[in-house]
Amino acid sequence: ARASSCWSRISCGGGRLDQRQVRGTAGCLRGGEGGARFGLTVPFLPDYTRGMRARGTEGYAETADRLVGQYESRSFADVHKSILHLIPTAPCRVLDIGAGTGRDAAALAAMGHRVLAVEPTAEMRRHGQRLHPVPALEWIDDSLPDLAHVHARAERFDLVMMTAVWMHLDEPERRRGMDRVAGLLQPGG
Repeated sequence: ARASSCWSRISCGGGRLDQRQVRGTAGCLRGGEGGARFGLTVPFLPDYTRGMRARGTEGYAETADRLVGQYESRSFADVHKSILHLIPTAPCRVLDIGAGTGRDAAALAAMGHRVLAVEPTAEMRRHGQRLHPVPALEWIDDSLPDLAHVHARAERFDLVMMTAVWMHLDEPERRRGMDRVAGLLQPGG
């Protein structure tokens, strides 16, 4: 089998756009012309996916320099004021999916939590690492719906954050993604 682009149709802004989906459980493979799409169940993404974009992240790499200012202009407390009371006060393990520039992950680390920041767009991840060089904050390249790299670590988290991420997934991906995220929570998390 060879690496290829897998295409799916999604709704975006009222129109229909073709979006490249290259990461699932471990990417997509297509054998021959019009071959079937299937997800791998290995605990890593093979090297052939390097440089490919997760579906739903299109445009973020090209606009990362502009987006960093926009994202960092609002504080964590301001963005999340309605849920701040739900965030544990005792130090715990936090997973921030779609961490972007790391604003939320850094704020959670400043509260004493150990944070794993998941961001599939390398340009956004680099901004986050530059802006928030915090020892309690670790960055990883992974994406929904499968979070293969995160699951391969066999860790559980007390809190999972997803800010402005869910809308990038279609309904079947949301169902699969929710199961994958739920499997990462500690009992009672």
